[in-house]
Amino acid sequence: MNQSNPTQDSHVFDAKLADGQNVQEFFEAHDLVTVTGFFRKKDLYDELANEVLPSLDGNHRQDIRIWSAGCSDGRESYSIAMLCHHITRHRKFRRGFNVTGSDISRPQIEIAIKGLYELRKDEKLRLEGHTEYFKYLDDKQVIMGPELQRSVNFRVENILDMHSETPFQIIVCTNVLLYYAAELKEKLILHILNTLQMGGYLYVEAFGARRMTQLGLSRINPGSHFFQKTEKVI
Repeated sequence: MNQSNPTQDSHVFDAKLADGQNVQEFFEAHDLVTVTGFFRKKDLYDELANEVLPSLDGNHRQDIRIWSAGCSDGRESYSIAMLCHHITRHRKFRRGFNVTGSDISRPQIEIAIKGLYELRKDEKLRLEGHTEYFKYLDDKQVIMGPELQRSVNFRVENILDMHSETPFQIIVCTNVLLYYAAELKEKLILHILNTLQMGGYLYVEAFGARRMTQLGLSRINPGSHFFQKTEKVI
């Protein structure tokens, strides 16, 4: 995997890194994992189901490509995939989909690939309508089903090293930007936007809405964290 360059290291969450220590080593050594959970952000999944995905449906043969950036242990990526499966089956959605989950932490991605989790009480409640996509091993422990696991591809990757020959139609970047200082946030957003298809959607937190507008994105609803790319980013 590509290593981050030294100029990036000093920007991470105002962290004081040891000489020679890179971003990935810092995250793994300090176990810095963003808060995660199955279907944790209600607004994300509501708008994804009711507005974003329907707007992308049509007579297209290509699958909708979704990137869950900074996916931590994969719960967000699997939640997105469960929602997409549900819509495809129950709403006569015409397009297929695939989800890519990436994170800089190898231990977290290893958890995601296994798809084995111990649920908190709040997660059990939020997963009640999606039990066809995973199996309970006991009262708390679940494993993601093979169909669900096939629809998600996990990668150990720094966001700035992430490249895709085919652009994404949806990118989800929840609270991962909280770990970066302002100057690197800008660089990250510009890189992310250059992997997003024109007309595609970005869900992002911890970045100013005014700056998003300046970069050619439009908020889909008042107060929403979903923005649509309406102009080319230079």
